[in-house]
Amino acid sequence: MNNPTHEEIALKAYSIWQERGSIHGTDTEIWLEAERSLSEQTAEPTTKAAAVTERIKAEASTPTTIKAPATATLPDKQAATAEMQKAAARAPQVPHHTGPAAKPAPPGKPIWDKAHSA
Repeated sequence: MNNPTHEEIALKAYSIWQERGSIHGTDTEIWLEAERSLSEQTAEPTTKAAAVTERIKAEASTPTTIKAPATATLPDKQAATAEMQKAAARAPQVPHHTGPAAKPAPPGKPIWDKAHSA
């Protein structure tokens, strides 16, 4: 049985992913399918395997156009609201100091002008 390398599986999975329309969320299934198909292949001549690998690398390096999602998306207002909520939730929590700075007590005067009771 042929043991494919990580790079070979990655390239095969990428080509399968592109053939299926670049749908997100199916990475595990596609990876396993690519691994299975490469493992089951019989030993091919080295020149043919090298040519296929080069073709896949060339396809992977060329920029592709962004395709429309297969499922319906949220309306623009809802999507914008959702993105704003995500950004606000991910923003670092930093205290906002809006009040004036406290002034120190004048030197030589007591802070509390009434006598302390026991």
